[in-house]
Amino acid sequence: MTSAVAQSAEKRFDRPTIEDYLFHEAELLDSGRWSEWFNLFTDDAYYWVPAHPGQKDPYNEVSLIYDDIATLQVRVNRMNHPAHHANQPAVLGAHHISNVRLLSAINGECRVASRLLMVDRRGDALRIFSARVEHSLRLFEGRIRIAWKKVELLGAEGPHEELVIPF
Repeated sequence: MTSAVAQSAEKRFDRPTIEDYLFHEAELLDSGRWSEWFNLFTDDAYYWVPAHPGQKDPYNEVSLIYDDIATLQVRVNRMNHPAHHANQPAVLGAHHISNVRLLSAINGECRVASRLLMVDRRGDALRIFSARVEHSLRLFEGRIRIAWKKVELLGAEGPHEELVIPF
């Protein structure tokens, strides 16, 4: 990547642009637009929800969720299917993103940390999740895409019901 191109790419990773991108992702999740959400990811992406604080990797310990792009596609296909049992009754969510920080940006890729408060409703039951989220965002064909996403749930190691909608 030439220096001018690299500088242009880094300018795409300013705070307002990143926040807008994360807010857009949240809106796709909240409105159940699973296929559009899936299309935010790169072809080599992964989506990870560790099972406990400080978990170093998804390979040597069990995770709550660890999806590469193929298994993430399966998850999205299930969410889109009208007979998917986990959607009966339909799960509604509200993602609230805050404390967005740019951790690093180099060569068309950046690491971002944020906080998430997510409320989901299934029937009459409300659940509240809080998490620290990291994204690795990459410029690809002029678009920002998600190279990986890690969601560190507060209380992940404790008992909880099935995790239905993505964080």
